[in-house]
Amino acid sequence: MLYKSVFFCLLTLQMTIVPLVAEPLRVGVTHFPPFYVVEPDGTVSGTLTNLIRNTLVDADLPYVIESYPPKRLYENVNAGTTDLTIGIKIGPPGEEGPELYSQLPVTSIELRIYALKSTSLPNEIEQLLGRQVGLIRGFQYGDRRALLSSPENVPPPLNLNTHKNALAMLFSGRIDYLLDYKEPISSEIEPEQNDLIHYATLQRLDMFFTISPLTPDGEKLMEILESNYQR
Repeated sequence: MLYKSVFFCLLTLQMTIVPLVAEPLRVGVTHFPPFYVVEPDGTVSGTLTNLIRNTLVDADLPYVIESYPPKRLYENVNAGTTDLTIGIKIGPPGEEGPELYSQLPVTSIELRIYALKSTSLPNEIEQLLGRQVGLIRGFQYGDRRALLSSPENVPPPLNLNTHKNALAMLFSGRIDYLLDYKEPISSEIEPEQNDLIHYATLQRLDMFFTISPLTPDGEKLMEILESNYQR
């Protein structure tokens, strides 16, 4: 009797997975070391990349991994051209988009305001209004980019292509503040530079399995991902 019950459960799981493997899942990543590392030749590695790979392999789900700039990645998830990623929720709490998010976070990241030690640090994001702020191109910072990019804010923020370039702008005095995440920028700060800058932590943001609202059987896929990840 026990054997029949186990066999039925396995058969049910297989029937659930069948529709999901008709086409490989399109997994999207963006350069965000050490979580996602995209080399110049397109090779992708990193802790979250490995976690996604291991989770999908354990679930016996075929996949392809593709790298995109941050903004493009989230546009792809919304449009259905990317099925799966691990990222933060976009939009204010309770007003996130239609994407499917895992119930529990996979990890978290820390959003910081950096400045030279000769510049005082603000206590809240609104105190950056009217100052020259550097932003990493494509990052939305939750909903903070919209605030800093409002027409009423002068001077407008500068969009910078890389974390290294953003640090150079900060050290040269061309920006007063840099809004960036601890994880990717830490690897770019030289040891001798640590004594020249300080920071304030704005927020710790959780990262979730995120599935496009247009991915077929998205809810079933999420159940399988969560089950394999927790296991």
